[in-house]
Amino acid sequence: MGLEMIEADESHILIANLIEHEAIDMKKIVERMGSLVKNNVKDVYHAVQTGDYSRIGNMAVKDSEINRIYWLTHRQYNMYQKNLTSLTKDGPSMLKFTGCLFLSRVLEGIGDHVVSVSKFILGIKGGGSPIKLDPFVAELGERIIANLDLSIKSWINLDIELAHQAIKEADELVIDAERSMVGNLKSSERSSLNAVLELFTIVVAEYCKYISEFSFSASME
Repeated sequence: MGLEMIEADESHILIANLIEHEAIDMKKIVERMGSLVKNNVKDVYHAVQTGDYSRIGNMAVKDSEINRIYWLTHRQYNMYQKNLTSLTKDGPSMLKFTGCLFLSRVLEGIGDHVVSVSKFILGIKGGGSPIKLDPFVAELGERIIANLDLSIKSWINLDIELAHQAIKEADELVIDAERSMVGNLKSSERSSLNAVLELFTIVVAEYCKYISEFSFSASME
């Protein structure tokens, strides 16, 4: 199958030459996908708050790597479906594999929304200056990034306590973002960006709940 990046963070990159599909640790692949999505969400808020739009100018290109990993999980799933004997005690369980497939689909959906929000920001930005952002909306951004991270960890570790916490925090994010939108809807000083990012918070929080609820259920098996 060729070279594949298995892990990557600020300090190292791990690349493996994958010959057989059994050699792929799908949890690590999907965990890396989660890191890419989380970093792209961070880049959206960094661009707005600093006026440095370089990180989101090529968001569609960065999203193509997320899409590639998504299709890789589908390819792996199809291979295992054709050879169910691979799903043994020595290989990945059906729960683990379908979970990775589900998680990759959710992350791919978040990635698509990040691309859309980035295009909107690039369309309204003015001269490389920071766009006026409500402090509360900026706080929502920090909270949604943390919730996304917590949700992914709850699945990777099948941790019921983390899943429960992530669900609770996602519910709170949705409520807070909705109240903020409604309370400021008639304000002439509010920028359209604030409303878009509030809606973005709600959408991503609901995606995070999908992950955490699946993790909660899977951890009880």
